Amino acid sequence: MSDGTPQARSVRALDAPLADAGPYVIASGGTGPNTRELVLTESPTHEFGIWECQPGSWWEDTGDVDEVFHVVAGRGRIVSDAGEITELVAGQTVHVPPHWRGRWEVEETIRKIHALKFPASDGEAD
Repeated sequence: MSDGTPQARSVRALDAPLADAGPYVIASGGTGPNTRELVLTESPTHEFGIWECQPGSWWEDTGDVDEVFHVVAGRGRIVSDAGEITELVAGQTVHVPPHWRGRWEVEETIRKIHALKFPASDGEAD
């Protein structure tokens, strides 16, 4: 029973049940591989959760979104338009800054814990 005080939420990232989120929607248009997710908390400026993506590849432009994620399972890489390769394996923590552009290449289904920061709208605290 809650008295209105915020409560901690705990899940095991490696085997937490995820909801089908459908094909990954690419910001520049089109779709990528199928994804599943569990959003633990979200607000207009942040999202924290677990995301999983089946094998496939797509080009991405992050726009104003800032992301930090930790890979808990799977294998792949991200390759920036400048040619910088970041391997994605279990245990790897990655920061993808706003306006990053490049290609995602998922070889084995990747599951990651992520924190997304969205740009604040006028009048919203950052």
